Amino acid sequence: MHCIQSDMRDDGRQRRQWRPLSAAVFNVASHCLSSVRLYTADGSMTVVAGVSWDVVEDSDGGVTFAVSSRAPAATPESDRVRLLLAQSYRELSIARQMTSLLRIAGTECSFRLHVDVIIVSGAGDACWVVSAAVKLALQTVTLPLARVSTTREGRTVVDVDRGPGADCVGGGGGHERVSLSCLDAPLLMSCAVAVADDGCHDGRFYLVDPSAYEVQRYASGTVVAGVNTGGELLCLSATLSPSASSPVLLPADVTVLGTELCMSAVMGHKDVAKLLLATGTTAEV
Repeated sequence: MHCIQSDMRDDGRQRRQWRPLSAAVFNVASHCLSSVRLYTADGSMTVVAGVSWDVVEDSDGGVTFAVSSRAPAATPESDRVRLLLAQSYRELSIARQMTSLLRIAGTECSFRLHVDVIIVSGAGDACWVVSAAVKLALQTVTLPLARVSTTREGRTVVDVDRGPGADCVGGGGGHERVSLSCLDAPLLMSCAVAVADDGCHDGRFYLVDPSAYEVQRYASGTVVAGVNTGGELLCLSATLSPSASSPVLLPADVTVLGTELCMSAVMGHKDVAKLLLATGTTAEV
């Protein structure tokens, strides 16, 4: 706790710093529209995200999430991260953008995307790294070619080219492939509240993107914010630590951290943008 009070954490970060992303390897799963393996600079976490699709009728399409873990220490995070991702992408402005991009023109059909995430290794809070991997995977998606035709009976037929090497330009009444590179995919940024009450110090310290040790040793609670590139707060979740002692997470903590995490997430989006510049390759930042 003394190091935290001096703004120096066990892994060398300051209290308001998140783990930097060191490398992203794209197209790691041939059966996916887009996939990425993402590493943190300190080697503390590796995440793989892949995007697949199907076509649904009378629907706006949208996106579903599944998060699993091969790392036992990160397993409790999986369902929590999935719910927060879904909540962020259901937010009105993101949902409208997704509807526009996924709609197959001239039909009542849409593409529906399925994002599968595996936390391959690591421990601690997975929100930041998982959401960054999802953002990278979604923004490098190009939807398959969809050709629309009408039968003699007047029924609309959608024919989706499922071949990996298919031509990107529609013909004979078809539609060109659609890139999701413009999607304003959100990030999740987390922060643990550490309480110092040792007789010499009495204060509350905020630890962005906490490690497993910090969550277990110091945290009285954790706040997670879903934020888009413009710094707009899409969702906010607060969780008490099972081992927390009094005083615990306060309403004031949630209010302060909502603003703090929006600022951090905006900078996080810039980190992800650096990796997107090297789409299809290994990017070092």
